[in-house]
Amino acid sequence: MTISTGSAAEREWTRAAAVEQALRPRRGARRPPVKAWLQPALISLVVVAAFIACYVGLQRDPQPHRVPVAVTGPSLPGEIQQALGDAVEVHPAADAATARHALERHDVVAVLGTAAPGHLRLEIAGAAGMSTTSAVRTLVDAYARGAGAHATTADVVPLAEHDARGLVGFYVAFGVSLAGFVLGSNVLGLAGVMRLRHRFFLLIGASAAIGAVGALVVGPVLGAAPAPLVPLVFVLALLAVATAFTTKLLGAVLGPDRATGHHAVAADRRQRHERRGHRSRPAARRGPGGLRPAAARSGREGHRRSQLLQRLALGRPRDHPGCVGHRRRDPAEPASPPDATPSSRRLTDAPGPAPAVAGPGAGPSG
Repeated sequence: MTISTGSAAEREWTRAAAVEQALRPRRGARRPPVKAWLQPALISLVVVAAFIACYVGLQRDPQPHRVPVAVTGPSLPGEIQQALGDAVEVHPAADAATARHALERHDVVAVLGTAAPGHLRLEIAGAAGMSTTSAVRTLVDAYARGAGAHATTADVVPLAEHDARGLVGFYVAFGVSLAGFVLGSNVLGLAGVMRLRHRFFLLIGASAAIGAVGALVVGPVLGAAPAPLVPLVFVLALLAVATAFTTKLLGAVLGPDRATGHHAVAADRRQRHERRGHRSRPAARRGPGGLRPAAARSGREGHRRSQLLQRLALGRPRDHPGCVGHRRRDPAEPASPPDATPSSRRLTDAPGPAPAVAGPGAGPSG
């Protein structure tokens, strides 16, 4: 006599749930490493400290040092050098035309000469930057007040028409560098879906596009950079590609290790398979030449193999028609008794010995 606990469907569902729980990867609470806590915080602190120190600390109290100035006249160059010291670098000029030519070639940032007795004329190049020209103007005004002379200033090499404060170059370089940084950061996350050479091609092509867009916007569109278009595109593209490759290099060296990245990619793939209702299974090994077996290359064969493995995991006998290694039984061969497994939860009463059957010639026993 056999007593069964629950229906066959319930027992099958319980067994499938137990196998699923056993095959599911363990997700224990694991504390992240110290590096994961310190790296983002330290990088952000270094960035904010460097940014503020560069853009605020350097402008806190600037002091001119060896600013190139062309000076005309027989005795004025020596007087300027003695009065201003190391703040300026005096370039004596034979006449005003020679000094103007040096100013236009950006060899000097200002030209100082004598227009009349007691009158000084200062010519500056506004395109050299507001900080430099302001420092030269301040130094010459201080010298003129000490010498009892009057100084007039003229800007002979001004800034571009749409660049009133001379900050277009700074903002263009900053924008292109920021775009290269963002590009390199995004390419770092493509390690699991794109080959290395393809990532390099992406960095180079996108950097060239960044340089072209930046040059077109600042040049023909806004008219704030009076420079030839092709050299400007080339320079900005070089800046973008240098920033992008540097970001990728630092991310590969200081970022998560390769094993952690592979584990993350594998976990993401497993989660996608679980959402679709398929059980994640180990990837098939590659054979000679880097080719996968036929069962792994064919979707239908892979699905059939998964079903067979699932039946084996659920405890189906080898004689089941859908299992691997099934052999057709000869009709004359006696059927093997079913295995009694603990998971079936059946209580079987052992039958007693079979009674003897008396034959026709058998008599009563004495």
